[in-house]
Amino acid sequence: MSFYLRKKRHFRGHVTSKGTHPAYIVGENRSVYLYFGLTHSKKKGKGHSNYRLHRNPKKGDSSVAYLRKSMGEDDKRQFTKSPFIDYKMSDEDDEMADRLITKKRK
Repeated sequence: MSFYLRKKRHFRGHVTSKGTHPAYIVGENRSVYLYFGLTHSKKKGKGHSNYRLHRNPKKGDSSVAYLRKSMGEDDKRQFTKSPFIDYKMSDEDDEMADRLITKKRK
């Protein structure tokens, strides 16, 4: 697996049976993307808290957004073909993504 430098990370839609959800793509190999999901929920499941972002990555959206702390891995065909251009991760929140990636590598 190769991880992206910050400047190559981007957002795409992760297509599931429940719809398309924004995902922060942080790495890939030939057929798989590594990603963190974005959500409006404080917790995932029973007691697993999500990381509250300093700023919502979607331009023009002031609602609270969270980054899931668990890194997902899914086939590239499960994502939109083109990246979302109206999303940008803040530097403070990218630092958290760096820490989560480092934790995953261990």
